[in-house]
Amino acid sequence: ILTLSLNSGAFLSEIFRGGIVSIASGQRAAAHVLGLSTLKTLRFVVLPQALRRVLPATANVFISLIKDSSLLSVIAISELTYMTQTEVARTFRPLEFYTAVAVVYFVVTYPLSLGSKALERRCQAHLITAARDRLDTRAGQQAPFALQAGDREDRHIP
Repeated sequence: ILTLSLNSGAFLSEIFRGGIVSIASGQRAAAHVLGLSTLKTLRFVVLPQALRRVLPATANVFISLIKDSSLLSVIAISELTYMTQTEVARTFRPLEFYTAVAVVYFVVTYPLSLGSKALERRCQAHLITAARDRLDTRAGQQAPFALQAGDREDRHIP
């Protein structure tokens, strides 16, 4: 258990580090210009953006952690797979026991996967809403890439 914890902790720390580093330095500079302290910049500017970016990788690590726990049976730690192997050896009925183990792992990991997808969609919807709000504040200004009246999206413009 300690090994899995250390391994997952290392992956998670690298994921979060990468998420924080991926935020453009201009974001920090803008927060500094607005007078935010380093802590407030981290809390209100950097971390909300970084958390959206690391969500998929974090969910994958947690799902992998559940799946990798079955590897602990190899080193004689009593858990689901090890107990199943014991019962199969005792009863000589592998199909029933391994099917039950597969169902248990599916029941544990599938909801986590669905929850991860839902969180990703929610973050994506939030980003789209924020982008629309930014565009609405620029009322009267037209982006250079916007289609003009009469333009068609499927027409190739050289």
